[in-house]
Amino acid sequence: MNLSRIFKNHLLPAALFLLAALFLLPAGSFAGTPPQIPGAEYYYGQNSLGSKVMCVIQQHDQKAGKATFSVWNDMPVPISVVFTPKLENMKTDRTMPLSIVVAGNTTASAYSAARKDHSRSYRWENNWNWKIGSIEARHDDRTIYRLPFPDGRQFPVVQGYNGSFSHFGDFAFSIDWDMPNGTPVLAARDGVVAHVQHSFTGFSSDPAWKERTNQIIIFHDDGTMAEYSHISQNSAVVSMGDRVKAGRQIALSGDVGYSTSPHLHFRVFRIKNAPLSPVEESIPVKFRGIDGKKLQPGR
Repeated sequence: MNLSRIFKNHLLPAALFLLAALFLLPAGSFAGTPPQIPGAEYYYGQNSLGSKVMCVIQQHDQKAGKATFSVWNDMPVPISVVFTPKLENMKTDRTMPLSIVVAGNTTASAYSAARKDHSRSYRWENNWNWKIGSIEARHDDRTIYRLPFPDGRQFPVVQGYNGSFSHFGDFAFSIDWDMPNGTPVLAARDGVVAHVQHSFTGFSSDPAWKERTNQIIIFHDDGTMAEYSHISQNSAVVSMGDRVKAGRQIALSGDVGYSTSPHLHFRVFRIKNAPLSPVEESIPVKFRGIDGKKLQPGR
């Protein structure tokens, strides 16, 4: 998101709004309520469901020549926001680019920018990008994950770590289990449900269908997240904010989105800091088999 404004001495502001990575959205209903500050402007970010789940709050003191920014997070889990403002005749109170983590259901101060030379006009473009998760996350490598399907069932791995079809880059440490439609999908680790999408139908090998993949994301206590993808339409039995235990059923497997056959895609990942926007990094993990032995990663 970027918002541009220019101000001259003692003149009323003229606003120029520029669109960047997120759309500028009108005010809408939240599950909670952002702080109501007289004169403040609210710029909303939405998740893949189109729900407005966070906002950047902008306050401008024209007399002082100062703009202040904060972030309100309506989600039950943290979000990370990267600010990369463009400033003319202004200085910030924090080093840019600025990355912050905003805890779930809270408001956090971001930065302020103040006019330097009061004899000249000043201007800002408040560029920002965000993702669900914390850039401070560090995976607890002592954690052993349970298999994300019922005990006693066995399913072949059709694509493991560093698979040539789609397991590279952000998805390098992912696992695809060949799994019949309707198989119970279980949480592999305790956590809080951060995202549920199960409204889509259909599948395709066209990468454009990545945006039509049904999935559940669970946030773990160490800040990492697990992604369970291609679940069947309307099969999720958990909602955002639910705390789940490992082994609890969360959905049914399916064949929805970027897929060539019925399977369950599983990935553990974290959010990393980057200059322009937070990025995802997949993490290799260990599983415990039904015989109590550790399984090798990706097998």
